[in-house]
Amino acid sequence: MLVVRIRGVHDISNVQSRILHNLNLREVNTAVFMRSSKKNLLALKRIENYITYGYPSRKLVQDLVYKKLAINVGGERKLLNTNQQVEENIGGDVVCLEDVISNLVGVGPAFETVVKVIWPFKLTTAEGALQSRMRKPFSQGGEWGFRDNLISDFVSKMI
Repeated sequence: MLVVRIRGVHDISNVQSRILHNLNLREVNTAVFMRSSKKNLLALKRIENYITYGYPSRKLVQDLVYKKLAINVGGERKLLNTNQQVEENIGGDVVCLEDVISNLVGVGPAFETVVKVIWPFKLTTAEGALQSRMRKPFSQGGEWGFRDNLISDFVSKMI
């Protein structure tokens, strides 16, 4: 599942702020991958009006990995572009960018390792995102909430 933060901290409770912090969604227009479990879905429901989430397509995951994949190296954000960098910095069963993609798409055996190592994806502001649309859930024509497979269309505009 891909989770994207789309709103700032205006009128946010401490519990919601803590959940966003724990999910590494500290800034607007950042995206993270997470497992679709009951515990995670309950946490997402608590912060639903600050995020949008859904199940991304393989093409979207490829675009994110090839263009925006970064890790923490010595306290600095470093983009990973080559298979050699992936092998050196992630290690284990993950030896190339395709391994990263397959683990993120298929929630493979190294999913937790990959998610812990990579930084949240920094995205640009979506075109046509209106403040008035932020007040309604996606199901009612707004921006926030569960998008299912339509998350790919939304995030592809932000890459």
